Amino acid sequence: MSQTKGLILAVLLGSFNYAVQAATLSFPEELIPITVNGKQVEHSLFSKKLDFDLPIGTHKVQIKYSDLYELDYDEHQTVSSAPFWVEVTITQDGQYRVAFDRAKDADTAEQFAKSPSVYVVAPNKSQQVAVKVKPKAVTAPAVVVATVQTASTPMAITTQTAPKSRKQIEGVTHPSAELMLHYWWQQADEKQREAFLKAVKVN
Repeated sequence: MSQTKGLILAVLLGSFNYAVQAATLSFPEELIPITVNGKQVEHSLFSKKLDFDLPIGTHKVQIKYSDLYELDYDEHQTVSSAPFWVEVTITQDGQYRVAFDRAKDADTAEQFAKSPSVYVVAPNKSQQVAVKVKPKAVTAPAVVVATVQTASTPMAITTQTAPKSRKQIEGVTHPSAELMLHYWWQQADEKQREAFLKAVKVN
């Protein structure tokens, strides 16, 4: 009786472990994964990491296409693309494969490299397009300057004189307030910028 209970428990535990397993996303050697969900993929000198365990959901993957073609005897050409981002949607456990239609020759491969497109083969053998996406743009420091420009009276800027060691703005006879604001913001250190922002908020 105890052996029967043990067997049932083992089957249940095995079924549970299978249920929580993540799907596996695999890449061919010509499609090199660079980052997966923002995490850098580390490849060794002699091998590439091409398989990833991922949970159900949408995942952003950065890929680079690189393929080798034989032109003539002992002569080869490598065709590569710039890194590009795609979204891969995983809806169930199992084996997912990133795939592409390989060009027959180097000339066609070069055309493909200019605008590469890939698709995903799901566990049920159905195909889904891997949609190209762009990563979120990083906010530039110039945006801060644009917001500071709305201050009515930038007192600290209008009363300061540039030290002799700093280069004057070339090619501008009468610089605008916006240009001078940007110039002084670049010259200021962190404490001076914080003090300026506090003064703007008070005014």
